[in-house]
Amino acid sequence: MNKVDSRRLLVVALNYAPDLTGIGKYVSEMTEWLTTEKQLAVRVVTAPPYYPAWSVADGYSAARYRKESIGGITVYRCPLWVPRKPRGITRILHLLSFALSSLPVLLWQAVSWRPHVVFVVEPPLGAAPGAWLAAKLCGAQAWLHVQDFEVDAAFELGLIPTGTLQRAILAAERALMRSFDRVSNISDRMLARLLDKGVDQRRAFLFPNWVDVSLIHPLENTDALRAELGIDAGRRVLLYSGNMGEKQGLELIVEVARRFDAPDALFLLCGDGAARPRLEAAAADLANVRFIPLQPLARLNELLNLADVHLLPQRAAAEDLVMPSKLTGIMASGRPVVATAAAGSDVARIARHGGIVVPPGDAQATAGALRRLLNDATLRRQLGDSGRAFALDNWERNAVLQRAFEELQSFAWQIVKNPWLLILAATAVILLFQGTFGYLYAQWQRSEYSHGVVIPLISAYLLWRQRARFADMSWRPAWSGAALALFGLMLYVGGRLVSVTTLDGYALVIVIAGCVLGIMGWEAFKVALVPIALLFLMNPLPQGFYDGLSYKLQLLSSELGVALMRLCGVSVLLDGNAIELGKYKLPMADAGLRYLFPMMTLGVIIAYLFRGRPWMRWCLFVSTIPITLLMNSLRVGVTGILVDRFSIAQAEGLLPWFEGWAFFIVSLLVLLAEAWALLRLTGDGRSLREALTPELHMSPVPQAARAPGLRQVPFV
Repeated sequence: MNKVDSRRLLVVALNYAPDLTGIGKYVSEMTEWLTTEKQLAVRVVTAPPYYPAWSVADGYSAARYRKESIGGITVYRCPLWVPRKPRGITRILHLLSFALSSLPVLLWQAVSWRPHVVFVVEPPLGAAPGAWLAAKLCGAQAWLHVQDFEVDAAFELGLIPTGTLQRAILAAERALMRSFDRVSNISDRMLARLLDKGVDQRRAFLFPNWVDVSLIHPLENTDALRAELGIDAGRRVLLYSGNMGEKQGLELIVEVARRFDAPDALFLLCGDGAARPRLEAAAADLANVRFIPLQPLARLNELLNLADVHLLPQRAAAEDLVMPSKLTGIMASGRPVVATAAAGSDVARIARHGGIVVPPGDAQATAGALRRLLNDATLRRQLGDSGRAFALDNWERNAVLQRAFEELQSFAWQIVKNPWLLILAATAVILLFQGTFGYLYAQWQRSEYSHGVVIPLISAYLLWRQRARFADMSWRPAWSGAALALFGLMLYVGGRLVSVTTLDGYALVIVIAGCVLGIMGWEAFKVALVPIALLFLMNPLPQGFYDGLSYKLQLLSSELGVALMRLCGVSVLLDGNAIELGKYKLPMADAGLRYLFPMMTLGVIIAYLFRGRPWMRWCLFVSTIPITLLMNSLRVGVTGILVDRFSIAQAEGLLPWFEGWAFFIVSLLVLLAEAWALLRLTGDGRSLREALTPELHMSPVPQAARAPGLRQVPFV
C-alpha cells in the first residue's frame, strides 16, 4: 500500500460507524474507500453512535467529546442530545445540538489540520454553516452532500408548521446551498430539486448511493439464519429491513398483514427507530408479523436473501425528497421488491427494474402485488435477476466512488479566493494609517528620500507582473499572517506612545505583509515577498541612526574625494568633513544617503528581475553600497578639481545637481555592467536583456481543454 499523501479531506456527518444503516453506513464506506484505495488523509467529525435505536451505544457518551481511530481514520465524536421521542421540535433540537457541538471541532481542524476539502452530509442541514465556515477559514473547497431534503420533508410531513417560518427557512436553505462549491445528491429527481433551489448546474453533481456487489449477492441457501431466527423452512418471508421512522409509512405493512390471507407468509420487520414501539403495539395481535433487531454487517447478505419478497413502503409526501438507501442492497441481493411510489418518481422508476410498484398508501394494491409474486416463482426470479443487473450497472461501489473521486479531483484545487476580504483589509489599513501617508509624503520632499514616491508604484508593477501566478493560486489563509499584522499594529501603537513617528512607515509595511499572508496564504506570500519588502525602502531611517551613518559615509566620501584631488595635483585640506581649497571652501561632502537609497532600491529591483543564481542576485544588491560611495567620492573629487581649475561657481547652481544625476546614471550603468559580467563569468549565454526580462508565468492548459470530456485536474 502506498503511503498516505498530503491530500486532506474533512468529513462532517451526523452518523458514522458503527451505525449500520443509512448515512452512517455510506459515510463509513466512502471514507474507508478513499483511505485505502486513494490514500487520502481523512478525518471525520460526527456524533456518538445512536441510530436507528435513538439510544447512545454502550461505551459512548452523549455529553462528552471523544477522539478515536477507526480503520486508520481519526474520528471526533461530538456531544449530542438524543430525545426519547424524536418528533417535531425535539428532532430539531437534536440536530441543532450536533451543529453547535461540532462547530469548535470544525474550526480547530480548519486551523490546525488545514483540509483541502470539507465534505458535509445533510441531514443535518444545521451542520452545513459550520462546515462552510471551516472551509473558508482555511481556504478549502466546501462540498454539501444531500442524502435527504430534510427541510422539505419536515414541511411535507407536517413536522414543522408552514407560513412565514417556512418561507424564511427555505430562503436560508437556498442561500446556504448556493454558497457551496459542490452540492450533490443521490437521484435524478433530487438533483432537479437542487436546481430549483438555485444551485448552479455547474456545481450540482449526482452522487448516488452504492452497494458492494461482492458482499451483497444472491444466495441459494439461508437455512442457518432461518434456524437461528426460528423461522420454519416452509414459511415465505416478506421482509422489511431498515430504519423505522416517520418517512417510511410502515403502518401500511401492518395493515396489509392484517388482511393478508396466505397462512405461510411471515411479515418480518428488521430494524429500529422512533416508530417501532407504535408499530409493535399495532401488530401485537397479528401472528404473521414479527420484529427482529438489526443484524450485524456480516449477516446482512444472508438477511437480504432470507426474503422471498422485499417490502419498500414510502409516504407519498416524501418520495422525491428522499431515496431509500436500502433499495441498493435489495436489488443487489437478486430478490424482488414491492415498492409504494407514485408513477414518475425516482423510487418508482428504479424499483420497476427489480419488482412491482404500487401507489403509496394503497394496502389493497400492495397485498395484490405480494400475492402475485408469491404465486409466481418464475416472475420472482426474473425480477430478482433484473434488479441485480441494474445494481451492477448503476450502483457498483467502486464505480460510483471512482466517479465521485474524479469529481473531487476536478474541483479540489480550483482557485479559492475571497477578494472582498482583501479589499476590506486594504480599506482598514488606509483608514488606520491615513496619518502615516501624510508623514511619508512630507519625508519624500527631502532629497535623500525623494525616490520614495515611486517605490509603491514599482512594487505594484512587480506584483502586476506576477498576476498570472496569483491567478493560478488557491488562497489558503494562514494564522501566522494575523500574528504578523498584530505585531505591526503593536509597533505602530508603540511608536505613537513614545512619539517615534519613524516607526509608522515600517509598521505599515508589516501590517500589509501580514494581511497578504493571512488572507492569501504562504504560496502567494512568497511570490509577493520581494515587492512588499521593497516598500521598506520608501521609509526614512530613524533620525539618530541616519545622522550617525550619514556622517560616517560623508567622511568616507570626502576622504576618497580629497585623495583623488591630491592625485591630480590639487592643494586641499580636509578639516573634519569640510574641504578647503585655498580661498575656496567646499560645503560638506554631500555623500550621505542622497543617492544610496535610490541605488539600493534599484539594486533590489534588478536583483529581483535578474534570472540567475541566488548568490549573483545578492552580489548585485550588496554592490550598490560600494558603487554609490565610490561614484559619490568621484563626484566630490571632480567637483574639487573643477573649483580649483575654474571657480567656486562649479560647486553652486544647477551644475552640482546635474553632476549628481550624471553620476547616478553612471552608477546604474556600472551595476548593469556588473550583471553582464556575472553572466559572462558563469558561462551563461543569455544577453543582459534576456536575464532581466521577467519570466511570465503561463497557466498550463487543462487536460479538459486538450481532451474534451475528460477532467483530470490534479488533486494536489
